[in-house]
Amino acid sequence: MKPLFKKLLLTVFLLVFFFSGVFQHISDSEFWPISLSRLFGQFDSSHVSLFYKFVFHALLKIPYFFDLNSVQHLILSRVIFSTMGLGSLFLYFKITEKLYQSEWVGFVLTAILLSCVFYFSQWSRIRSDFVVLFFCLLGIYLNLVWPRQKTRLVLLAVLPFLMILTTPKAIYWILILTIFCWPGILYVATPLFGICLLFISSSLIFSSRGFISSYVSAIFYFFNSWSSAIENSDVISYELGSFFKMHFVQLILGCAGVFLCHSKNKNLKNKIVLSFFVALLSIMINPQKLPFFVGALLPFLILPAGFFILKIQERRHYKTWVAIATAVLMQSLWFTSSKKWWIYNGQELGKVAELENLMLRVPNAVYFDGLGVLPRQSLLYAYLGPDDPAAIEGAQDAVTRHPPDFIFRNSRTYLMEPVLSIRLSQNYIEIRNGVFVKQDFKDRFKIDLSEKPVSNYFSYEAVY
Repeated sequence: MKPLFKKLLLTVFLLVFFFSGVFQHISDSEFWPISLSRLFGQFDSSHVSLFYKFVFHALLKIPYFFDLNSVQHLILSRVIFSTMGLGSLFLYFKITEKLYQSEWVGFVLTAILLSCVFYFSQWSRIRSDFVVLFFCLLGIYLNLVWPRQKTRLVLLAVLPFLMILTTPKAIYWILILTIFCWPGILYVATPLFGICLLFISSSLIFSSRGFISSYVSAIFYFFNSWSSAIENSDVISYELGSFFKMHFVQLILGCAGVFLCHSKNKNLKNKIVLSFFVALLSIMINPQKLPFFVGALLPFLILPAGFFILKIQERRHYKTWVAIATAVLMQSLWFTSSKKWWIYNGQELGKVAELENLMLRVPNAVYFDGLGVLPRQSLLYAYLGPDDPAAIEGAQDAVTRHPPDFIFRNSRTYLMEPVLSIRLSQNYIEIRNGVFVKQDFKDRFKIDLSEKPVSNYFSYEAVY
């Protein structure tokens, strides 16, 4: 293949891939951090995630510096995270190429990663896990390019600082980064030093008490999630079962690489192998095994497959490539559907525009939906999170004390029942299917209940 044609083909693929990320369906919980980031910089905020996801919300604050409507705001947010997702994919390719000293292995491993539905469907999502993955891959790549001791120490001091400021779950990826920057006890101590810097600097910038308490609340949330998961063990079994059956072939390839590495070296003291086990253990011990969390760890579960690929390439077993491709294709057809991979968000963005136009008919209107689907409109900041009774009770209290002008029913508002239905029947009128406005403003709207419910558009998985 001629170099020019090869570059042109790669450019077209990256552009298509990029836009597929930008216009992928926005899942319900992606909206909340986008809208909440409007409060970023108000360090007296009661929303603790603004503290323990500082870097994450700083990125989401960027669109607020531009004069945009809600649709444009959501698209720009996705552009930022899709760009970061492409950066992660490029870094992964370069890392695999350098680790195995083979461009072909780097290409195949990247293709295997993209064949994972939990990665392909999540890589551009507005999730803190994928921001941490980017920092982790950046650290590994820089460590491979500049393997000097001082560089490693700086990387392990600075990057864990940024990672732990992105999400408390960053500890999983910090361990993986530390493995790749080994050897020496000093390299284990340095990430801890970086994390300590976080709390020292917090006392100089703003209330360290509030900042540290936010991390404490995150730890309590972790244990509460485990308590809830134990009570509903069927959920864990289902999530793990879904993960393994949808990625069975890719995990087999990763395990085959681990086996080949062990059989050759007679031990498991290999950075690639150790990162595999850390990623697998992280998935097992984290109570919520949601696709975006697992997807951000999948690169390290796929990484050992490079040993297997080298073996195939060495022995010229070309039929094996056909068998692997067929197995991946059959797995995708059997256990997933096209909606699991990608759904165009055009209808969803259209609904956002419609809701915003309705709100503009009432000056200075405030809405509530428990998600924040309109980042450029005034929101009653109360998030409805599953397995979070305190948040649900807080939302009920907020709606009672500060009745919003609009209420949108969606995939989360059922958590407030029957309190919400009672309030809607007393003070609101339904002007669209799932859209309620105060009775004081009913004369400004023509009632039309012919469209699909709002909950169809703003859910975890689209049901347009």
